[in-house]
Amino acid sequence: MSDRKSLGEVLLGYGRVSAQDQQRALDYQRTHGGYFGEALVAMGKISREELEFGLAAQFELPYVFPDPASIDLDAAELVAPEWALANLTLPIARSGDRLSVVVDSPLKSEMVRDLEERTGLAVDLAIASPGKIRELIRHVFGGEADEESRGLRPAASMDDFLDEALAAGALRLGISLRTHRITGWWDQGGRHLRRPLVSGWPSALDRRIAPPLATVRDAGGEVREAHLSWGGTQLPVSVRRVASASGEEWLLELRRAEAALPSFDSPPATFLEEVRLLARAGAGRFLLRTDSESLGREILPHLPRILLGSHVRTAHLVGTDADGEDCGHDIFTLSVPSDEIEARGFLARLRPFGLDAVTADLDDCTPPLASALALTAGMVVVRAPLAVDAPVFGWVLEVAREEGERLRWQVRPRVPEGHR
Repeated sequence: MSDRKSLGEVLLGYGRVSAQDQQRALDYQRTHGGYFGEALVAMGKISREELEFGLAAQFELPYVFPDPASIDLDAAELVAPEWALANLTLPIARSGDRLSVVVDSPLKSEMVRDLEERTGLAVDLAIASPGKIRELIRHVFGGEADEESRGLRPAASMDDFLDEALAAGALRLGISLRTHRITGWWDQGGRHLRRPLVSGWPSALDRRIAPPLATVRDAGGEVREAHLSWGGTQLPVSVRRVASASGEEWLLELRRAEAALPSFDSPPATFLEEVRLLARAGAGRFLLRTDSESLGREILPHLPRILLGSHVRTAHLVGTDADGEDCGHDIFTLSVPSDEIEARGFLARLRPFGLDAVTADLDDCTPPLASALALTAGMVVVRAPLAVDAPVFGWVLEVAREEGERLRWQVRPRVPEGHR
């Protein structure tokens, strides 16, 4: 071990840095802290990929680009998804009593000991980029494909299709015709869900919509206003159609009387996959951090629908002294008693409802109250200045505004004070 070259020597040998670069990095490190390699990256002397390759060479570890399809799923599932994401570490193969594991850095001796104790196996490390490891984690733990993408959903009548789509909160739904194939679809949180439809759909839709479809066919592609019956109510919709000799497309868009949801940039797909993975694993307990208080208060009630989809059952919790009792925009808002014992009782009564997600904007949240809050739903996001000794909220959601008012999204494991 004493013969191992330093990272600076390795990078010098590859011609990536000079002796002067090394000295400047040491000066930077003394001023700003952190690792020597991170200092080189921060100074722009090397890229992140060059740092990872240099660390692999320094520790005589392979630098790999594993194919997701080649991962040994039995080996990967020896760890929980939240552990894999928090440590950026994933087992990829097992041979006898040895476990091959990809990490983003070789400087993870505690993680190696933990994994060896968990599995009873000797761990062999390989280096991969953080992006590649996240891709592998999403591949392994991302869940099965939706039933509709596997073609397992049975054909539905027009009435059943409309009822299912409207009950899911769809604001846009449509019908696609291609020769003998008829498909109904609706937009749910940016995903298009589909059902094959049985024949006879025009007459069935005419019973639910006024004026009838013939007026739309005669509109030459222009939008027609109509009303769609559902559950004894008449929903205002805009209807349009495009057609050719090879098929037709129909689109129905509901016109909501209430104010529209605030417009926020959609998070990257990879970010959404990781948040949903944590929620499915039962680890979806997040502290919200934003670059301004106004952004935090504005976006918090809408996070469940942004992150999980418009179909979720959710509630937004506020203190009894919060301004206004309702956030509007179809947000179900509940007031939490200011007395802590009463508040914990309130949260205990909320738990049996089995909500998909709860958001909470509370000015004071003690560790016992935080623990009670964490049990109220499948995913919980809190904006409160939580006490540092409330480890149940193990993840941080960071949202910040960039130039052009775009949002930057990040999820990371929470680092307790004293471990930074």
